[in-house]
Amino acid sequence: PELLLWVHAVEVDSFLTAYRHYAGPVSDEDADRYVLEMVRAAELVGLTAGDVPASVAEVRSYLVGAYRGLALSPAAQDGVKYVLSPPMPLPARPLWAIPATAAVAILPERARSLYGLKWWSPATPLVRASVFSVLRILNLVVPPPAPVRLAMARGRAAAA
Repeated sequence: PELLLWVHAVEVDSFLTAYRHYAGPVSDEDADRYVLEMVRAAELVGLTAGDVPASVAEVRSYLVGAYRGLALSPAAQDGVKYVLSPPMPLPARPLWAIPATAAVAILPERARSLYGLKWWSPATPLVRASVFSVLRILNLVVPPPAPVRLAMARGRAAAA
């Protein structure tokens, strides 16, 4: 359960951080609603709702405490190698540099340090602008999956 909670909190925080950095603004109210909605996802993997952070402040508080005991395991080293250099056809690898660099850019400094990943802070705005542009192009070219389209339609109907 402790590992599931860690993975859940990191995932929720990472998705929210990535969205805010690369997709657009999210109000604090919407961010808290997202975290609260993700409690249900935690329950689906066997966690108890009362043990799961239910607001952005609770997620951040949990992570600050959890970071203190963070260590780099061989499995984590293998995982980061897989994320940064997945098995894929050679012609596709340059395209993977964009999401891999974007992921490294938003990692907390402590995590980057543990993994031995160097980051040049002045590159952050360039990465942000590049990823934002790529996402906008993808939004125009690739239609969202059916569940996303349905959720967007529900949102528009509720707002009307």
